[in-house]
Amino acid sequence: MYKFKASKITHKGQSRIAVVFENKPELRQRFKKLRGAKWSATKKTWHLPDNKIYRKQFGLPIYDKDTLSEEKIEQLKNFKDWLTAHRYSKSTENTYMNVMRVFLVFYKDKPISEIENDDIIRFDNVSYNYSKAETP
Repeated sequence: MYKFKASKITHKGQSRIAVVFENKPELRQRFKKLRGAKWSATKKTWHLPDNKIYRKQFGLPIYDKDTLSEEKIEQLKNFKDWLTAHRYSKSTENTYMNVMRVFLVFYKDKPISEIENDDIIRFDNVSYNYSKAETP
């Protein structure tokens, strides 16, 4: 088993995952096959796009503590458990979880206990207008 260390970095204005591992040709070749894998000469490390798949693969938390509070991360886990217990399909579960995560990030500076109906309406209006602007 090979040892590696992964961490979040910002490289050229983009959020990336730096991965440090033993300098062996076979490891470099395997790493190069990962989608989006790049070498940074300035940081002297290999790095990948920061996404949920790579975060999970390299043992990083899926949700950033600097983006969501511990309380909100815990509520997301509880919501996922509730969806699973009510036997929603995996596709529905993923959709609901993504919308809930976006909602909680939208109100990242507001405690859950202070979110009211007007906040939900505001979020819905903003996200609707955003998605409408995206369509041709």
